[in-house]
Amino acid sequence: MTNKVAILLVLVGLMSFASASLINVQSLAQIDVESYGCDKSKLYDAEEGLQKLGEALNFAQTGKLDQDIKELRELQMLARKGMEEQVQVSFVQVHNLQYLYMLKHKFDSLALIEMPNSFARPHIDGMKSQINLVLAATDTQTRKACCEMLFKMIEVLLLDLLELEEECQKPITINIEGEIRKIQIIRGHCDNTPTPEQPPVIPVDPIPIKPKDPTPTIVIPPKPRDPTPTIVIPPKPRDPTPKPGDPTKPEDPTKPRDPTPKPGDPTPKPGDPTKPGDPTKPGDPTKPGDPSKPEDPTKPGDPTKPGDPTKPGDPTKPGDPTKPGDPTKPGDPTKPEDPTKPKDPTPKPRDPTAKPPPKPKTPSPTPQVVIDCVKGANVVGDMSASSDQAIADSVIEGKDIAGATDYGYGFWIRWLSRYPDELVSGRTKNTYYFVSRLTTNQKFNDAEMGDRVLAIWHYDTGFHFTTLDKASRNPNVNQNIPTGDIEGLWSYVYYSYSGRLKRAVGLLKFGASGKVQQLSLDVTHDIPTYLRLVIGGRQFSYPGFNGQFTNPVFKIGDGAYVNSELELFDYNLKCNPYPKLDCTERAKQTLIHKAVRYNVKTTKVQTVKTSLETPFPEEYSVSGWFKWKQVENQEPWHLMFRVFATKENNNAKNLGDRDLAAWIGTANDGIVLLSTYSYNNLFGEGNPNIMNQIQHKNRIQEWTFVYFGYSFKQKTAHSIVHFKEAREERTFENVNHFLVQRLSINLAKDDHYPSWNGIIGKFRIDLCNGAYDPKFPRTATPVPSPSPLGPTPPPSKTVEPPPKTPTIKPPPKPVKPPTPEVVVSPPPPIIKTPEVMQKCIEGQAAIGDSSSAPDVKPVADIQVPEEALKDVTEYGYGFWSRWLTRHPEQLFEGMSEPWYFVSRLTSNDPYDNIRMGDRLLAIFLSKDGYTFITNDKGTSNPNLYKQQPYKDIEGVWTYIHFSFSPLKKKAVAFVHANKQTSQIELAGVTHEAPKKLRFILGGNDLKLYPGFNGQFTRPVLKIGPGSFIGSPEDVQKYALSCNPLPEPDCKKGRGVSNLIESTKEFNKGSEVTLFVADNERPFPDNYAVGGWFLWTPTEQEDWHLAFRVTINGQKHNKNDQLLGDRDLTTFFEQVRQLSLCYLYLH
Repeated sequence: MTNKVAILLVLVGLMSFASASLINVQSLAQIDVESYGCDKSKLYDAEEGLQKLGEALNFAQTGKLDQDIKELRELQMLARKGMEEQVQVSFVQVHNLQYLYMLKHKFDSLALIEMPNSFARPHIDGMKSQINLVLAATDTQTRKACCEMLFKMIEVLLLDLLELEEECQKPITINIEGEIRKIQIIRGHCDNTPTPEQPPVIPVDPIPIKPKDPTPTIVIPPKPRDPTPTIVIPPKPRDPTPKPGDPTKPEDPTKPRDPTPKPGDPTPKPGDPTKPGDPTKPGDPTKPGDPSKPEDPTKPGDPTKPGDPTKPGDPTKPGDPTKPGDPTKPGDPTKPEDPTKPKDPTPKPRDPTAKPPPKPKTPSPTPQVVIDCVKGANVVGDMSASSDQAIADSVIEGKDIAGATDYGYGFWIRWLSRYPDELVSGRTKNTYYFVSRLTTNQKFNDAEMGDRVLAIWHYDTGFHFTTLDKASRNPNVNQNIPTGDIEGLWSYVYYSYSGRLKRAVGLLKFGASGKVQQLSLDVTHDIPTYLRLVIGGRQFSYPGFNGQFTNPVFKIGDGAYVNSELELFDYNLKCNPYPKLDCTERAKQTLIHKAVRYNVKTTKVQTVKTSLETPFPEEYSVSGWFKWKQVENQEPWHLMFRVFATKENNNAKNLGDRDLAAWIGTANDGIVLLSTYSYNNLFGEGNPNIMNQIQHKNRIQEWTFVYFGYSFKQKTAHSIVHFKEAREERTFENVNHFLVQRLSINLAKDDHYPSWNGIIGKFRIDLCNGAYDPKFPRTATPVPSPSPLGPTPPPSKTVEPPPKTPTIKPPPKPVKPPTPEVVVSPPPPIIKTPEVMQKCIEGQAAIGDSSSAPDVKPVADIQVPEEALKDVTEYGYGFWSRWLTRHPEQLFEGMSEPWYFVSRLTSNDPYDNIRMGDRLLAIFLSKDGYTFITNDKGTSNPNLYKQQPYKDIEGVWTYIHFSFSPLKKKAVAFVHANKQTSQIELAGVTHEAPKKLRFILGGNDLKLYPGFNGQFTRPVLKIGPGSFIGSPEDVQKYALSCNPLPEPDCKKGRGVSNLIESTKEFNKGSEVTLFVADNERPFPDNYAVGGWFLWTPTEQEDWHLAFRVTINGQKHNKNDQLLGDRDLTTFFEQVRQLSLCYLYLH
């Protein structure tokens, strides 16, 4: 019988799972697995095939197949749109980031398609890779080709899913679980049946059995909340003749080691100017620093100092940057090594030259160390950025370390911006946060030899691994592993050294599913006699890593060195798996059990904190019933609830002040305003007030159910407002929240807004897995509203307070409600975070001439199609330009007009001069500078402008970028010339969402303004999220990095034109001889003339011309009336030679 299950398995592996999985379902039911006998291969294939078939059936019947098909079809429509995009042949590179932005959101939504890994996941991953290629494409042709491939991939998967959906509608008669159980029984019988005796196999190089060494593995038990690294020391072979100090004898447990860390004195003494590092000043761990000189936090550091993390240390300067190193001190500068003393004869682990130990009288196999996975203490420890106390401090010395050349340590670690220290302003940029240090110096400094045997810091965007190299006398050899956003995600770090291989290897696994990243440093270490591992806390001038760590392990000897992903799993991760979630089961904390009436005069503010039994929830939501009672003279905003993640709430000043919040407002005839926040990075940047709204139309005067939740993994917040007969939802995508230990809730009243006026019932907060449920409640109509108040009005004299819990803080003093001027304004159109699509777009390198002559057409005139402007509210453009007084138009009188037109982005077509929308983003040039103009809808000002003066711009290439952000309500321009960038900001600006966009560059504008006279190159027009550039750093990153300074015009190098090859005679009657330079070297910025002259005596005039170089040509040359008539000119008179040139002043 054909093995249909095996065939099925192969087809499933090829991902065309629908047609292969179910077409032969009925024939699969006829398979007689008993006919396979004990053929293990067939039995395994059959079992695995049936299991995958069961997954397919289960997915198709219980999964979101309809939604997944809809999602894929929408993505396919976007791919088709990219295929059909017209190639716009134009001098200006037009880049529609809005399309890429929509594509990016579909990329994110693919993660929500929950198909089994064995089926469509490879297909989905392939699509995501293809979308990344589309996003990265810098030209239209490449993007179209990638979209075509993406379209085909979606088409294949859609056909399979549709066939799967159709097949699942047919009756399924096969009992999959029964067949699998039958296979397992057969395999069990086969395993217990003796097999025929096989011929003996001659062993090759047998490895003797490894006996267990009597030396026990030392495991230091951790204290609560203070995990100490598990210390693993390799056992040594016993000598049959015990001697004093035999390393096989255990240490005296009655003699505890000194736990006081000597160098960790939190009150450091004044530093010796010859030693690195001032512990009172923040600094770079790679810079030892002079304590006599305060450190400038705005400067990245002097690369000439030995502590620069990006450069190998100077072998002549291992310690004090002012003094050369002492070559007689290769190790600890306080303990020079004595070369006359014999080294420890005890063989070192893995030492190929070591002699075997003395053989016992009874022959036995050579002892070997068993390398296995060592489990660290499964206790989570808190690491504070400000604490001077290390979280773990372990010392190994003496007989426990003698002869060991391999050592390493590892742990799980995660960064938390708000715990244990609340870093409200975020991390400090360009600052190293100390993680751990393995040192061979008992009294260690910062960056001397032996201080950084294996040390780790975390910098802005990655882990910074440092070690030392004895051979080059460099105490600070380093390399980085990038990490990106590490907020709340556990990472496993393992750092080890091999004396035999002379190599240090750092391994980093980022998150539960992240790939293992690896670095290696080829260095030489001394054999240690003392090792001290310090983890966490402030150290010298470095703040400590802020967050948590767990499962620390400190290994010495064989098995300590790990140099691959496979070894990391076998010897570390297998017994130290990804830490469990802090709270797994859904927990409910009720604030109002029945119903409570509030009124507008309520002044008491109560703050409830979530329980410590549910710390660091990755999902949370609030829900409850609300019924509003209309009030005369309603304030603009009344609080419904506020969940906040900050210790002190400042309304909307800090990220987390509005974690999940809702108000009822008077704007737009009555709205429910919803607000959350999102951080952009870990440096305190982000939006503390992302808003959306729902019009309540007075329906909130009846019982209304409100739900608002957040998911840390999905980076999404979702809200539901369920009125009596309607349900409205709002989703906040790409929202980054900090992972916090506890959340706080204000219900009905806070310190910033008037109280809710009405009733709130059955209000609760849900935490942990399952708390975020965008379908909540699942019924078509809401669950019954709170009934304790019933249809009859409650007594007016009493108000049931929220339930008292031990975590309620005493109410703060009443705060005067904000005046209408400072009340939050109605929310603007929802703008998605633009940073996700920021990229540098390369403009065309061709150079275009722009003339100021009358009736000259623009260099570029681009009209953006209306279909490309859907939801576009952000736009900008940039280009290189240079003013040329004599090209293309020769302006003999210079810049004589008051205004010269440079560029204009308008939302009107046809456009006028100065109506609203005519000067959406416009640039003009005058003698006083560049003038940047926009319009402001809020003040109805069509001509809001600022001017940027310039120095001499003649022939100087200048990069200009001008863009608008509705999110930041500002238009920002940059002028970059001669390696200097100036910023011009027009703040408090609002624009209407454009229905049309037209970009004009150069030319005579509306026959009112002469055009910019000179040249343009690399013009780029961007629309959609990511078009706005708001800082000089971003100009470099997203504009200049792919649009560099134009190359010099004379690229061919120095050119020589011989106007007279040998000699030529001239006299008074000679005709004018005119030579014109060639066009192969245009716009020369260096030029010279030279030659030999011999005067023949004759009747002499006052002046005789030797030569004249002019830029005005024979037609326009006026001898000496125009600038340039005498560019380089030489005359002879009776008594002297006179050479002349010209100079323009402006």
